[in-house]
Amino acid sequence: VEKIRYQEFKKNENEAYSILGSSENVSVWRTYFAANELNEIQTFRRVNVPFQLLFVLFFLKVINFESYSCGDGTFISSLSNFNCLRSDAIVRIAVAFFVLLGTAVVQNLFFTIFYQRFIEDKITNFIDLCSVSNISVFILDENLHGYYIHGRSPHGMTDVNMKDTVMNLYREENRMSGTRGLEPNSDEQIFIMKINRSFQRQYQSLLRTYYGYTGPRKTRQDAERYTDLLLQAYQNLNGFLCAFIDQSLSSHQYILRNRFFLERILDYEFRVRTRSDFDGQITNFFFTDNEKTFTNILFCGEQSTLVIWNMITFLFIDILAQNYVLAAILTYAIDFIFVGIRNSFGRKNLSKKTLIPKNFLI
Repeated sequence: VEKIRYQEFKKNENEAYSILGSSENVSVWRTYFAANELNEIQTFRRVNVPFQLLFVLFFLKVINFESYSCGDGTFISSLSNFNCLRSDAIVRIAVAFFVLLGTAVVQNLFFTIFYQRFIEDKITNFIDLCSVSNISVFILDENLHGYYIHGRSPHGMTDVNMKDTVMNLYREENRMSGTRGLEPNSDEQIFIMKINRSFQRQYQSLLRTYYGYTGPRKTRQDAERYTDLLLQAYQNLNGFLCAFIDQSLSSHQYILRNRFFLERILDYEFRVRTRSDFDGQITNFFFTDNEKTFTNILFCGEQSTLVIWNMITFLFIDILAQNYVLAAILTYAIDFIFVGIRNSFGRKNLSKKTLIPKNFLI
């Protein structure tokens, strides 16, 4: 959602909102930078699969933990001339499982305790980039559920020169400017959304209008004409979301609150009926997302699931082939293919939603 200036919204016959005031000219490169950063972190993981598999092979083949599955289960050095003629299948699986699990846990602890604290935290960097770029992100992972990253800059304008950028950051660091949060005097930028069906219908109506103008055109005249209509539909959708966030739409209000302790434990937000709108639907809710659960739409939010999937793949191949090296190679190849598929679909979706050509998403 680009932060654009709107003066007034008027409801037309199609129940869509149109911008009557002229939008502020903003640099498209800010949107490109934010979209590229989001595209980059889509498949980012705390556990690096190639490193994990290399360490697994190091422990199993070089240090020779594989020997525990031979004979009576005693450890045999890799320098020994002893050859394992027959290994116990269950013990072999157990040895590989614990080595895989151990390397994954060590990598995750290293990343959490050291890397993201002292070197780089890609998720925090992306949120900071949104604020510096004055770009907010509106995500729906389900029809009535999603996430919102508030990227409104406390300095208002972000299309400034280097000197003004440095001075803005200095003022913000020394509390000489406003805060980045959605609420006044708040630094909370990440929220879990639960929207009602009334908002969903309005959003889908604008989204269908926007999608109706996407796609290639046969002639130059069609391309020019539909480009103008596409940009207008994009601005209408963008303006509607901006007005919703600023609570400028009387029919689409939301309540902002922290998650209760039980909600954090269960990772589920309860909807408390406070008032009904004209359709009898309960109000929209924004829940402060201190745990950064919006990463559930990214690979790093499904870290445990992906680690288990890689472990199952490795163990299944080893059961069939009785070869740790082959299991590691095929596990890496399968993971590489699925990461490529996820990147491809992610780029396509991001390009479609932001009007950024796919070749600009690096």
